[in-house]
Amino acid sequence: MTCSCKELESQYSEDQCKCVKYREHFPDCKCEDESVSDHSPGRVADQEILVRTVFSKFKVGSDGDQTPASFRVDPLKRGLSVDRLKYLNDNSLVSSKREDPRYEGYLRFTGASCSSVRSLLHNEHRLFCVYDSGTKNNPYHADICQNLNLGGVENRRLKMKRFRWQLWKTFSELKEFPSELLKSQ
Repeated sequence: MTCSCKELESQYSEDQCKCVKYREHFPDCKCEDESVSDHSPGRVADQEILVRTVFSKFKVGSDGDQTPASFRVDPLKRGLSVDRLKYLNDNSLVSSKREDPRYEGYLRFTGASCSSVRSLLHNEHRLFCVYDSGTKNNPYHADICQNLNLGGVENRRLKMKRFRWQLWKTFSELKEFPSELLKSQ
């Protein structure tokens, strides 16, 4: 398959293995250098705050903070879904998340700067890429995809768990409103 980054995003945006396709065809986060979505306002800048939504109290510990379970989604295959705070206000983000099928009465937000996600390393290689994967319904959507493929590596599961733990630790404490994340960065 020979295509551009936009063509790959267009073809695999809903695919469960989208991040695999990015690693295969555009290794080392090459698609971060350009916008990959016709619906987004452009590529994700380092200074942007990425917002992750937590819909379940079961992913919150007794201390009121998120647990690693909130990052159990596999960034190796399908990516970790986030929103770009730069383009959203509390009302728009909260109301859109309340319309989400996963919403069952609980809603909290956690955030990290894009640069902190991009700066996570393993053996001097970047762990994660951040792509502007905006859709018609959510132009401010982005995905965090794992950059390293660990197929056949000894202790693969343990390493994957450590990578997700590093990503989890990069994100802030849970907040009731997305704008509160700006104060914690």
